[in-house]
Amino acid sequence: MANPKLSIIIPAYNEERNIYRTLDALVKTQDALNYDYEILVVIDGSPDNTASESRRHPSPRVQVLEYSPNRGKGYAIKYGVRHARGEFITFTDAGGDFAPDQFDKYLNLLELFKADIVIGSKRHPASRVHYPTLRRIYSKIYYLMIRVLFGLRVTDTQAGIKFFTREYAQNVLPRLLVKQYAFDLEMLVVGRQLGYTRIFEAPVEMEFNKSTSGIGYNAIRSIIIDTLAVFYRANILRYYTKKVGSMALDVGRLTPGDKRPSTHLLTGGAGFIGSHLAERLLGMGERVICVDNLITGNLDNIKHLRSNPNFQFIKHDICQPFAVKEKIDFIENLACPASPIDYRKLPLATLKVNSQGTKNMLDLARHHKARFFHTSTSEVYGDPREHPQSESYLGNVNPYGERSCYDEGKRFAEALVYIYRHDHGVNTGMIRIFNTYGPRMRPRDGRVVSTFIRQALAGEDLTVYGDGSQTRSFCYIDDQIDAQIKMIYSNEEGPVNVGNPCEFTMLELARKVIELTGSGSRIVFEPLPPDDPTQRQPDITLAKVKLDWAPKIELDEGLVKTIDWFKHQTSSTK
Repeated sequence: MANPKLSIIIPAYNEERNIYRTLDALVKTQDALNYDYEILVVIDGSPDNTASESRRHPSPRVQVLEYSPNRGKGYAIKYGVRHARGEFITFTDAGGDFAPDQFDKYLNLLELFKADIVIGSKRHPASRVHYPTLRRIYSKIYYLMIRVLFGLRVTDTQAGIKFFTREYAQNVLPRLLVKQYAFDLEMLVVGRQLGYTRIFEAPVEMEFNKSTSGIGYNAIRSIIIDTLAVFYRANILRYYTKKVGSMALDVGRLTPGDKRPSTHLLTGGAGFIGSHLAERLLGMGERVICVDNLITGNLDNIKHLRSNPNFQFIKHDICQPFAVKEKIDFIENLACPASPIDYRKLPLATLKVNSQGTKNMLDLARHHKARFFHTSTSEVYGDPREHPQSESYLGNVNPYGERSCYDEGKRFAEALVYIYRHDHGVNTGMIRIFNTYGPRMRPRDGRVVSTFIRQALAGEDLTVYGDGSQTRSFCYIDDQIDAQIKMIYSNEEGPVNVGNPCEFTMLELARKVIELTGSGSRIVFEPLPPDDPTQRQPDITLAKVKLDWAPKIELDEGLVKTIDWFKHQTSSTK
């Protein structure tokens, strides 16, 4: 699915009385137009019910992002832009001061005049505004102040409605330091200093909301202080035109003003998928505490990470109590034996980590107010009678059999995640992983890709169970981690299927591996194991819509990379 044309960001603090009405008006207006859009409500550490009121809105266009504590409007907008996917971006107040039918006009002006930014002005001759005389006087004085200090030829910086291009957002917003009162002004000052001079003012229709738009002495004092700070940085320090490192607004990257990298506690981090996730997070500048009891994980998977000062390894079984003194921002729960060989050897450990282990990590997330990211599995669908499998499919699982320790264990873990989110308010996100392959798979983990490659490279017969007509879909590890990163830094609840929808039979896979390895191996057939699914293919519509994700790496390309890694491992151990 293509990215939306417009992303609407709403920073919200103590807006439980207004936010639903504001969202409803926006959705009804935007739905009548002929372009795609998304609405991102950014809950700025609000202590009231703004978040739950926002989530109550039924529109799939509405996403709710939140963090704690309160950090101000500027931070909220930058946080929203970091998650926005639109070609054009706007932000508006949560109190519903602005008529939403203006948005189409602003977007048209942005495109018509090829403007960098279109700003609403209460002082525009065509504006229709209703707000107190005292506010008008304050606005006039402030206009004169910024005209003298900055020479900005705009009549109003504080109307609270602005439309800008994605390029403007990516280059300007990371440099902003003001988080509250002079954020709008700083955005215009920085933009002009960076060469974005195509500023277009447009009329606004505005109804003053007394409950959210009042201003007192402390606010006036803060506005003046923040404004003078912008002047000092712009005209004395020349801060904004300096090259300030890498300020991209990519998802998960920090913006200036964040005091520290986020800290991630990653369980199962020495495993196949976990080690790749740890590597990606560290590459983004984050801190990673890797927790693994090594019953299936391998220290070799993370040996290249241990010299990184942002990486810490702790050998621990999460089924036992676990406490962390430092602040944890995210918990990624990947701990569980995941291959058929492992969970058949370790059935009680598999059940326990999915129950007590998952509960312990949810309790830790609740204590730290951390986002909890859980990796479930396509095995919750069992031997599916729906094809392909969507997240709404309830599954066809045998609760009493060889695979039940894993299948039912994962289903129980999903129930725990649901309860902790809906009964205890933990910010959770969950994906269901379909077959994933790539470097760092164990040669004898019992998974079909690693087994076929190991057998082909050794010149052994490739073992196909049944007649080889059963199907799987195979997602390369890089694609899998891309999706996980998007889910971690989103505020989506899930579950969301993550896998490659391209389906292959086991016989097709075996022939591909033989061809790509240049092996002379034969294919032999063995009886099909009990409860082995006959088909498995994800419906990834939700991942496309919610995460803007789809796999990019074709099976042949991924197999070549994986085969090369296996060859290197084999030669290095000789």
